[in-house]
Amino acid sequence: MSSLPPSPKIPEKPTALSVLNSVFGYQSFRKGQEEVINTTLNGQDSLVVMATGNGKSLCYQIPALCFDGLTLVISPSFH
Repeated sequence: MSSLPPSPKIPEKPTALSVLNSVFGYQSFRKGQEEVINTTLNGQDSLVVMATGNGKSLCYQIPALCFDGLTLVISPSFH
């Protein structure tokens, strides 16, 4: 009787919190970030309006790192 080879491990998709920790070195999200990120990870659209310095960039950077493939971010520039 032959034994089956071990099943290959299926890599788990990274979570938003694991990316926040491992890539950016933060332990927790700022107010509103996790909700926005989870909305994006669940395939829903969002419009994020936050003051400068409140962490908007992570709201699109983290989902981009969690998804496979290319991510397109459209960010208006006001002058």
